[in-house]
Amino acid sequence: MVISFLAACLVVLALSRLISRWLVFILGNRWYAWLLWPGVFIHEISHLLGAIITFTPVKGISLLPKAGRAGQVELGSVTHEATSNPFKLIIISFFPLIGGTVILWLITYWLTGIQAAAVPQFSLIDGSVNSWLSYFSQWFSFMAAAVKSLNLADWSGWLFLYLVLVLGAHLAPSNQDLTYTVAGVTIFALLAVILSVIDWLASQNFTIILLTLLAKALNMLVPFLSYIMAWLFMLAVIIGLVALVVRLNRQTFWQ
Repeated sequence: MVISFLAACLVVLALSRLISRWLVFILGNRWYAWLLWPGVFIHEISHLLGAIITFTPVKGISLLPKAGRAGQVELGSVTHEATSNPFKLIIISFFPLIGGTVILWLITYWLTGIQAAAVPQFSLIDGSVNSWLSYFSQWFSFMAAAVKSLNLADWSGWLFLYLVLVLGAHLAPSNQDLTYTVAGVTIFALLAVILSVIDWLASQNFTIILLTLLAKALNMLVPFLSYIMAWLFMLAVIIGLVALVVRLNRQTFWQ
């Protein structure tokens, strides 16, 4: 169950990074910063909520783009008190993925007739070829049905596409967020090993019970991530083709 969750997370984060980079290439830093600002807002507010629910004091928050180092544009930031608590590190740094995913589900319910729950659940439990073929067949069927359900003759359909784009581009954590996440996961893993040794010496199984409960909680998020993965895959294909055309046009122009 945990493997399915981690695999879905990695795919979603990789697609989000790709979409973000290609949009920067197409639009440039400044246009990207302002046109996709709603995604920045949700990203930073999610960090803020992660700090609040973990009782981590917040020192400052920035929601508007501003000039950074080496001509880069700083999209936003949340500054909080330093902590070595692995749970706090993981929740604060990873919360934008959860916040963006939940909001995408909500706007799907409000703005479209697409049934988000219809997406097939991403699972690595059954590794057979038939299982993989069946999964991808159901997945592409869902994407085809979702595209047909979009009403682009109405403003709500275009608003939905815009929000999927801006939120999808900002689901992935920054490099600093990833550093905090890795640190938190590493500390958590070390604690789990220590507790397992203590359980073994005391002939108890408390650690296994706790890890099982955690695995079940993470597995509940897999359907949400599967839905986001379908939309990000479609966006990545479209935006990737646009980026390729832009690159070819620029090369042709300068030649």
